[in-house]
Amino acid sequence: MKLFEEYYSLLSKVNQFSREYIQGRFLELVIDAHREICETEDEVEEVNTNYMIALQAIMRVESITEIKPHVSKMLICIADYYSAKYNKKHNTLVERIKRYVNQHFKENISLTEIASEVFMSPTYICAVFKRETGQTINEFIIVIKMNYAKKMLESTKLKIMDISEDLGYENSQYFSYSFKKYLGETPQQYRNSCAQKI
Repeated sequence: MKLFEEYYSLLSKVNQFSREYIQGRFLELVIDAHREICETEDEVEEVNTNYMIALQAIMRVESITEIKPHVSKMLICIADYYSAKYNKKHNTLVERIKRYVNQHFKENISLTEIASEVFMSPTYICAVFKRETGQTINEFIIVIKMNYAKKMLESTKLKIMDISEDLGYENSQYFSYSFKKYLGETPQQYRNSCAQKI
């Protein structure tokens, strides 16, 4: 909207432009913006409504100041539409990544595999996931693995080495290191503290 404000300011402050000329420039802006969204999207009812209102307002205004709110409202409506579409697309992508991780967390999954599953590049999915969730994909995978490990330590007598293998760790010492880093205590310490609470 900053560009629109600058454009409006430029046209309205220069005394050499007639009202008809300025009306023509705004008509052109509104028509071009509407044409652009029509070429890339299906019918967007709210945009169409604001487009018609803006056109009518531009044609019947007595002063240039009357144009601004109508054109501004239409452009904001288009920006809001694209913003919502962008957010929905990214929310869907994040949900697909989470679903894949939840289904495969026991495997040693890589970012390349996840990216391949959602048909995007690893760099792109990492950036979107971090921006939308506040954590990296690897951090999310660790959380899922560690929550599963906690459940196994609390409710089964499985050996720590077996839980480690079940979670796709090739080295049970690395699993213990990760667990301690995540929870502040080793798997055995966690199991012992759970047993004491019973």
